[in-house]
Amino acid sequence: MKRFKNLSLKKRTLAIAGVSVLCLVVVGTIAFNQDSIFFNNLFKLADDNVEFVETFDSPDDWQPCQETPKTAIARNKNSTPRYVRMKINEYWREKNSQTPASDHETSDLPLTWDDSGTTKNYAVINTQNDDKWELKRDGWYYYKTALSQDEETLSLLKSVTFNCEVNTAGEIRYSADGKAGESVPTEYADATYHLYITFQMSDEEYPEPRHVVDCDNATELYDIIACQTLGPDDNTTFGTSATFDDNRIGVSTYASTKDDEYPVYYYRSGINTNYVDFADKCWQILRTTSTGGVKLMYSGDMATVQVGENEYSRMCFSGEELKSKFNTNYQDMHQGSMNLNYAGYMYGDHENAVPHEDGNYMYETFYTSTGDRNNPEMWFANDVSWDGEKYHLVGEKKVLKFWQGNYNNPPEDSYLDVMTGYRYTCRGPVDECEYVDYMVSVTSGTDVSYAVSLYNGDDIEDYKSHIHENLHDSTIKTVVDGWYRTNLSSHSNMIEDTVYCADRDIRGGGMSGKDFIQENVGPSDPYGAYRAFSGSFMRNYYNHASVVNNAKPSLDCRKEDSYTVSSTIGNGALTYPVGLPSADEIILTYNNKWSSISGSTFWTGSFAMASSGNGPNVWNFSSYRDSRGEGSLEYSSLSSEYTVMPVISLKPGAKVISGNGNSWNAPYRIEE
Repeated sequence: MKRFKNLSLKKRTLAIAGVSVLCLVVVGTIAFNQDSIFFNNLFKLADDNVEFVETFDSPDDWQPCQETPKTAIARNKNSTPRYVRMKINEYWREKNSQTPASDHETSDLPLTWDDSGTTKNYAVINTQNDDKWELKRDGWYYYKTALSQDEETLSLLKSVTFNCEVNTAGEIRYSADGKAGESVPTEYADATYHLYITFQMSDEEYPEPRHVVDCDNATELYDIIACQTLGPDDNTTFGTSATFDDNRIGVSTYASTKDDEYPVYYYRSGINTNYVDFADKCWQILRTTSTGGVKLMYSGDMATVQVGENEYSRMCFSGEELKSKFNTNYQDMHQGSMNLNYAGYMYGDHENAVPHEDGNYMYETFYTSTGDRNNPEMWFANDVSWDGEKYHLVGEKKVLKFWQGNYNNPPEDSYLDVMTGYRYTCRGPVDECEYVDYMVSVTSGTDVSYAVSLYNGDDIEDYKSHIHENLHDSTIKTVVDGWYRTNLSSHSNMIEDTVYCADRDIRGGGMSGKDFIQENVGPSDPYGAYRAFSGSFMRNYYNHASVVNNAKPSLDCRKEDSYTVSSTIGNGALTYPVGLPSADEIILTYNNKWSSISGSTFWTGSFAMASSGNGPNVWNFSSYRDSRGEGSLEYSSLSSEYTVMPVISLKPGAKVISGNGNSWNAPYRIEE
């Protein structure tokens, strides 16, 4: 029994205009040694509101190289818009063919011949207006716009040409290199060539065709992976360290994509069969993409080794290992150490923010307005407005006092109320100012706080937008781009432009926004003094007690963090289609075989968090191995130096010519 996987289970009912299928049949007969070819000129269906028109001038003596004009259009006579698609079938019929006349899919004879590796057609269909039609995987041409009343399509068909390399005696003339080709089989001499055109028209837009995989004959890498899936990962337990649910060892389907045109698949747990041989480099499969591509993470070089007498094998081995700090523009615990912008794969500037004398834009302050550190009084509000010259505190204002003392016994109206959504202050018992402070966090046991000072009308959201602009390359991006130029530029035709998520989205801590409520501030809360948590941190790591069994990795990524070459599918900030793995991708695929070439710690592209005294941190996969030989996801300062593992994505359709994915002797070898 043949195995098929229908990769999209979504169903949709179309309302077809007129009859259930509107079909124009245009049959032309091209016979070797015959003088004429026939097409009907006008077909009008039972539905008076639809017309299909065909034009054709029959030649008196159709000869090789003669181009015969041929067009076919659809016209909408309805009062409401209609969508159109067209299918072209061509086939040969032998003189005494036994093929049923209703079968327009089967050709008695081949449509083409092979000329020294080049496929050539006996009859050549010439097209026009290709920008108006789109050929999809189901074999139908879809008109890109709906037809209004009395509007007609432009004809995709232009003409039919009898191939110049076939003469009327039924022999191949000459191939492009001037060498005589093989003779045409004699059965073509009495055969006829048919061109069968089907139009369909609908009052609803046609859905995307489903991608169906024949698992018994799969040759494309995406299809081979799809055929291994254990099913959706709805009940999989995810974590960031060794204590995780490893019952799903193998390929899983990312559950939210199971009904998509191209579901996302990934390898999970102790897999050693996800290796790929491409561009003379060894890669590990990270996951597939929503377009049918396959994301690969660099894992070394390839070598051809002799494994027996006259027997050779391709094998992965340790090759070039890249090392880099995440960003050398960041100086750990020195000037600028608290500046969050440096934690991006690319980063922006601190526009409309006031730097402290130490170079930090988020800096320590005691908020003393009276000179008495034990009893300073400040007004705080949830929001601000700007009149063109000054800020004004908006809404309810709280008069708060700062103090030094025990967190477990705070005075009434203490600055802990700031953590419940009152973060803007003009630094005193006033409600207007030229510069406004946004209070980010408090530090346990003191009256020290961290703040960002803003001017020119910007609020905290504007500030985050500025620092997250993609204006400057990080150190690690420079390393990745240079590696791509050196190793993959000549293979760019096989690499797709896809999203590399280097997420910087702040979802927790005071920097997440004015409405963030910081709960349980005090010694019992390990995050009381933290200023910024990334989305990946909040999903996968917040509260250490639940980290190992309650991670919730996501492949969603906001546009400014979706690094791509094209701005139509992402931020358009990349020069080359290459990036780093995201923290969520590593958690999702949690493979205890993940390791860099030498087994050392490697970087992801994802910001993790910023805490008191530590500055911003980025996720990495640690080289630490526990008793089970597994590592874990950790976070480190930007000045740490770790291994760099570039990630690319093979375009849809990448074919495997050998191998079963085993790293030692049979990685999937990609046809280049």
